[in-house]
Amino acid sequence: EFYDEMAKLPGCKEMAAAGNLKFFMGHTHCNVPHPHGHNDTGFMVAGQGMSGCANYGIPVFDTTEDRNRVFYFDASTEDAFNNVTSCVKGKGWRSCLSLAETWLDQPRTKSVVV
Repeated sequence: EFYDEMAKLPGCKEMAAAGNLKFFMGHTHCNVPHPHGHNDTGFMVAGQGMSGCANYGIPVFDTTEDRNRVFYFDASTEDAFNNVTSCVKGKGWRSCLSLAETWLDQPRTKSVVV
């Protein structure tokens, strides 16, 4: 796989060893964490209204506060979509995390490049 090859390259290798090299992928029109066994590393985010897994949502990748976090806001129904979009428009996404599923929350570690 592409990620496995990238994780061997200088610069990427050190980030992968520190747990900071992540990837997002698409194609099958599904939104799921951890495709292809890459737990806490990869995220499939391609369910944006196309047929497939019948899900639609908004992923957010957050690297503030020395953490790697992925939040997923489900918007697959009209009610869910309206709740998420009105909350985010009115308060900003950080104030709407009660509407999100946490796919990843881990401390960022320092990568050492040699």
